[in-house]
Amino acid sequence: MSETDISVAPFDLGTGVGHSQAFGLIASQCSAAQASSMRQIRDSQIVHISPENYRQIAPKIDAGRIEIAGEMVPLAAQNSQRIRQALAPKRPPREEAAQESRAPTFAEVLAALQQRIGAWFADVEALSRATRDPTGRRMLFKMLVGVQDRAIDAYAELRD
Repeated sequence: MSETDISVAPFDLGTGVGHSQAFGLIASQCSAAQASSMRQIRDSQIVHISPENYRQIAPKIDAGRIEIAGEMVPLAAQNSQRIRQALAPKRPPREEAAQESRAPTFAEVLAALQQRIGAWFADVEALSRATRDPTGRRMLFKMLVGVQDRAIDAYAELRD
């Protein structure tokens, strides 16, 4: 081994040790940052979270902020409700799910129909007040006569 080889070897060894120390430092800071974020979530009582669940959301956490719908939200008490909602399991409340699965009652259908008829009459009245053109008023009158005829037919059918 020549003198040159001996002087190069210690330099390479030192560089390798330095790289190893640098990588170790970076890796420990990443782990420390993750632990710090987890502690911050838990300590500020934003949301109770297990280590397993944290591992699932860890990619969304960076520098004391969590990504929610494309926005980085600070892990702070004032954002706790928003963070809890974002991390909560997505399932419909039982009452809403039950209403979606059943057919509406006759009373509910009738109430909805009454609402639509009321809105329709309000529109007709507004159009009648706004229209001074004789042709437009005649068209509106004809439409109302047609509605009246259909209402009389429906009434007769109900009486039978």
